Amino acid sequence: MEIEHNYKEIEGWFNMEDQYLELLENTPENGIFVELGAYKGKSTSFICTEMINKGRNIKFYAIDTFEGDSGSNDLKEVEAYKQVNVSKMYEEFVENTKHLYKVLEPIKSKSDEAAKLFLDNSVATIFIDAGHSKDAVIKDIKAWLPKMKNGSIMAGHDYTAWQGVGEAVRELLGTPDKVENDCWFIK
Repeated sequence: MEIEHNYKEIEGWFNMEDQYLELLENTPENGIFVELGAYKGKSTSFICTEMINKGRNIKFYAIDTFEGDSGSNDLKEVEAYKQVNVSKMYEEFVENTKHLYKVLEPIKSKSDEAAKLFLDNSVATIFIDAGHSKDAVIKDIKAWLPKMKNGSIMAGHDYTAWQGVGEAVRELLGTPDKVENDCWFIK
């Protein structure tokens, strides 16, 4: 039985439906899909609803501090989080995604620290959209790269919108295989 999407009613920044669907299509059955940076669950709700409606057997982990602190030292990002109410961010995430816990496991943690919970060579797909400073993205890539399986996809958002994101990706991984809708993909 299909469930209805609720992501459009959830506060947040998400316009990457096509890119998330591409990642889902490239995630094998019984695979692990990790999302770094979940805010109040807009993108999480979209992709987990799609996983359920498509009958996919994939475990999805949404990792965020749920405190508006992504570990970024980018002043623009720090200021952006001061403009939104983050006091009940985790509670709002849970409320927005409670119907998806069949496939979803949220992890309340800094993204680089959460990597320690995963075995090396275990993650099929990761989408990095947590801290946007160069240092934060470097920390995330370095923490998660050993966790990625051969043939996996590492992707993320804000490749050009936040200078530090593109710089970190190019410095550690080289030129992405694809950049589309400000999302970068490395296969």
